[in-house]
Amino acid sequence: LLQDGKCINLVISKIVRTFAAKIRFQDRITKKGIKGNMKKLITLFILIVIAQIRLSAADLELEKKWAQVIDAISRVESEGNPKAVSKCGRYVGYLQISQILVRECNRIIGRQEFTNADRYDKQKSIDMFITYMERFNPEGNIEKAIRLWNSGDRNCMNHKASTDGYYRRVMNKFSVQATME
Repeated sequence: LLQDGKCINLVISKIVRTFAAKIRFQDRITKKGIKGNMKKLITLFILIVIAQIRLSAADLELEKKWAQVIDAISRVESEGNPKAVSKCGRYVGYLQISQILVRECNRIIGRQEFTNADRYDKQKSIDMFITYMERFNPEGNIEKAIRLWNSGDRNCMNHKASTDGYYRRVMNKFSVQATME
């Protein structure tokens, strides 16, 4: 859904650019053409706004779906600090994201959406988490999400032992959070 929304944005921007070019050409031909094109442009603008609202609502639903898991993981990974850097220096930010994960998220989306600097941005980190999970854990399995985030191994459910400690720490934060609400 998230990927489709970003694809829709690209299509919409292409349509707007094409339409704007036609209006500029027709403006030179006739003043009457401007009025007709303005109506079309306003209609197109309204449709774009409606599409953006729908996309924003879909993005918010995904964030709500993953919010508690993201919060628990961030408490284990960085204590919620978007500027945190791991001891080895390879993992940074709110969710301790590697350069490899940034590349993987861009591959999933099909374009350069994220940069390595985005790892320090809390919202961009969340967006990368959601992109990764929606691709490799679309069913929304919490256990799989935690183990997958720790190992990066898409078959993480087949050999849980390597991620047991991490899974317990995150679930402890998850449980504490649930009792506070």
